[in-house]
Amino acid sequence: MSQIRPRVWVPLVAVGLIAVAYAYGAYVFSWSKNPPRIEFLVGGTDPFWQIVSAGARDASDRFGVDLHVSIPGQGSQEQTKFLVQVDPRTVDGIAISPMEPDAQTRLLNELAKKVDLVTYDNDAPHSLRLCYIGANNESAGRSSARLVKDAIPNGGKLALFIGDVERDNARLRCQGFMSELLGRHLDVDAPINTDEASEGNGYTIMRIFIDGSDPATAKANAADAIREYEDLACLVGLYSYNGPMCLEAAKEAKKLGVIKIIAFDEHEQTLDGIADGTIYGTVVQNPYQYGYYAIRLLVDLHEGTDASLPIAGSGSVLLPCTEVTRENLAAYRAKLDARLGRKKGA
Repeated sequence: MSQIRPRVWVPLVAVGLIAVAYAYGAYVFSWSKNPPRIEFLVGGTDPFWQIVSAGARDASDRFGVDLHVSIPGQGSQEQTKFLVQVDPRTVDGIAISPMEPDAQTRLLNELAKKVDLVTYDNDAPHSLRLCYIGANNESAGRSSARLVKDAIPNGGKLALFIGDVERDNARLRCQGFMSELLGRHLDVDAPINTDEASEGNGYTIMRIFIDGSDPATAKANAADAIREYEDLACLVGLYSYNGPMCLEAAKEAKKLGVIKIIAFDEHEQTLDGIADGTIYGTVVQNPYQYGYYAIRLLVDLHEGTDASLPIAGSGSVLLPCTEVTRENLAAYRAKLDARLGRKKGA
């Protein structure tokens, strides 16, 4: 027995040592491999971007990403400054919601030649970005128009509010809204006349008010519309801050309940307004998934796979929008709270 034992145990010990060495090597390798560094540039300070960032951070935690989020508190010029400061030699991916895509395209192209770059929420379609992640904004505009039809089914006058009509997301949103509400097709490449009234299907869009993405201007615009058009039936906001600003203007004019309000996105004031009946409804995008999918896609590209990439250079991932009214508000809020890590009712 004593002579057999070494012959049995020596191979077993050798196998054990090999297994330990392999495990140790894998451990050392896993710690020596640096996580991909991704620059994530949002489009402003609105609460909408907090939801986008939450999605990006959750994806970063799941996929082991070194994430850096830049928030341009001073507008597009500050976002461009952030872009200029990005060193493509020290990052593995860039995700951006460009605030001035046409003006920033040249800079985006310089970066995209050296590092993987994707856009989300707002596109830079003439750039070399690998993919755009966002909503079908023409369809989102149609959803807003359907809410108007539900809120004022007998027609009437309304005013439309938005940051601008130059950026793709804004222009397509406006065109989808007008096409659906007025019952006529609008060329998606045609410019939008913001000053002339448009009529159809018993509805009249008195004017499209532009606020330059400034909430104070948006509130002043809503107040002007209420004052100028005495028989106004509806205020429609197509950017996230427009709903709350319309709500404040209507409250100050003592028109709550008299003038219906249709909002966009899930601003907390908007959701509160839907809950108490002062806002009829809102169209929500999927901002959490914008951030999550952008990080996931850049990680795939970093690891050498393009499985989640649609068509390089021109592809888009379009995520659906949802119409939220009092009927489905509770379920939507519960989902939003879960994604933001908030306790119920917080």
